[in-house]
Parts: sequence; C-alpha cells; structure tokens
Amino acid sequence: MQAGEVVDEHPLVKMEKCPSCSSFNVRKSKRHLERRGPGVHLFRALFRCRDCGRSFEAADTLKIQLTVLTIGMVAVTGMVSAWLTLAQPGAREPAEFGGASELPLTSDSDRRIRDAKESQDDSPGSRAKAETEAQLREGLSLVRQGWADENQETLAMGVSLIRSAADQQLVDAQLLLGSLHEKGRGMLQDYPAAAQWYERAARQGDATGMARLGRMYLVGRGVEKDPVDAYVWLNLAAARGNQDAESDRDRVRKVLTPSELAQAQEQARRRHQSLPLATQPSREPPHGW
Repeated sequence: MQAGEVVDEHPLVKMEKCPSCSSFNVRKSKRHLERRGPGVHLFRALFRCRDCGRSFEAADTLKIQLTVLTIGMVAVTGMVSAWLTLAQPGAREPAEFGGASELPLTSDSDRRIRDAKESQDDSPGSRAKAETEAQLREGLSLVRQGWADENQETLAMGVSLIRSAADQQLVDAQLLLGSLHEKGRGMLQDYPAAAQWYERAARQGDATGMARLGRMYLVGRGVEKDPVDAYVWLNLAAARGNQDAESDRDRVRKVLTPSELAQAQEQARRRHQSLPLATQPSREPPHGW
C-alpha cells in the first residue's frame, strides 16, 4: 500500500494522517490510552503508522460517528413512537378537541353540564346509536371482504347489516347504501333506490345526502331530470357547509332562466326552514364505496 492512500478498514472512517511521515496508511492500535480524568479520552485513541511505525494519538473518528448516529437513531425512534401514539384512533385528544372532561371543574354549572353529558352518553338512546354504528362498521367490513373474495354470502351479510342500520335512521348507513346502489357494488345497480336513500339522508338535514341527491336530479339518474330541483338540493347542501355543492349549484344556476331561478330559490327557502339541522358533521362514504 502506498503512502498517502486512505485505509478503508471501516466505511465510515477516514484514517488520521501520520504526523511524522504524512502517510494515511495507519491503523488503530489495540492499546488504549491511559485515563487521566473523566471524559478526557472518550473520543480519542492511539494509532500506528504502517509506513514509519510511529504511534500517535488522534481523534477516534469511528467512535464519534457511531455515537452521533446512535443519538440520531434514538431521537428519530422517539419521534416516530410519539407520532404513532398520537395517531391512534383511541389516543386522548387535547382539551380543546374533546378532552374538557379531564379539566378541573371551575363551578357548579360546569359540574352540572358534565353530569348531564355523562348521563346522556349512558342513556338507552345513546347505547342504541352506538350499537347501530357498530352494525354499520361490521357491515362495511363484510362487504369489503366479500367483494375482495368474491364471496356472495359474505356480501349479502354485509349489505343486510348496512340496510338494518339505514332503516334505523343512521345517516352514514343511508349514504353508504345509496352509494352501493348507485355503483352496483355488492348489489344490483339501482339508480331509483340510490336516489331514495340519498333523499332519506337529506331529509334528516345531511348535507352530503342533499348534494348527492341534487346531482341525481341534475343528470336525471334515478329521478326525472330537473335542474330546478337540482339547484334546490345543491343550494341547501352548500348552505350547510358542503363546498363541492356550492360550485355545482353555481354551474346549475347558469342554465336556469330568471323565473326558474326565482322559483328554485323560493323552494330552497321553504325547504331550508322545514328540514332539521344535522346532529353530526356530514361525512362522505369511504372512498370508492
């Protein structure tokens, strides 16, 4: 090996240069430095030049790099673990996002509010709703499994559970059943049935059901094509926070005559007053379903 050549005994290490002959053909000595105090030789070691035979003290580059790498890996592992913990569905939310019950009570009124909420959560109606939502989740899981496995029996079981939840006025189940009918996934494609389920969700004040029903009227899918009714439902959905419905409504408005637009807005006003406000945020069915 020629003088000045880098010795690649470890891929992370570039050897120290010999202070006597300037050769890079050096190796780490097996002998250890005598400790003269705490931490004095923590990152230093003895090296021996293979060309001139001189021993000298220098920084232990490998130890430094491995220490830095270990610290970095520990830090990254800690951050990933913390992120995974917070990302779990059951992770505790901050107080401003639903963790207020963990805060100390400041007054009798706060205590009464919390007691009333806990009583409501434990009411028969709340338990029934939780059971219906669990029924929907199980039904969706079975439909997905049956669709992937091409298993008709599993598909039928899943659809039956979803239909049962929809019959119990669970909006998410009604939207999902309408979507399955519209796509013809796991059941016959049936546009009128899809429109009926969307309307049942819309009649409960759900903005997603209103928007989907409005689009059915816009193209005449499952219902008679009617741009006035399409505008009415899309207008109602936009008023309740559905942003996609707002852009669709504005496109429909351009094809209406002034008299049709006035009629549609009057119908929307009356319907807006008669329909209830949704008791939970509107949610689209899972992507692709």
